[in-house]
Amino acid sequence: MSHVSDVCKKTFRSALKLKRQKTTQTGEGPHRGEICERPFIRKSDLNVHYRSHKKEMAYSCE
Repeated sequence: MSHVSDVCKKTFRSALKLKRQKTTQTGEGPHRGEICERPFIRKSDLNVHYRSHKKEMAYSCE
């Protein structure tokens, strides 16, 4: 069964992936990044995203 976003019309295989997409598009979510304030449904997804920022900062000049 496919799930279609009413915002962007993209199709997702699972309801969870659709919910994640809507969270990103609408800016709603219980967990927000400290650096970019991107919303996430799950804390674990926020932690994975945070590591991407941490990698970027590791190579920046001071």
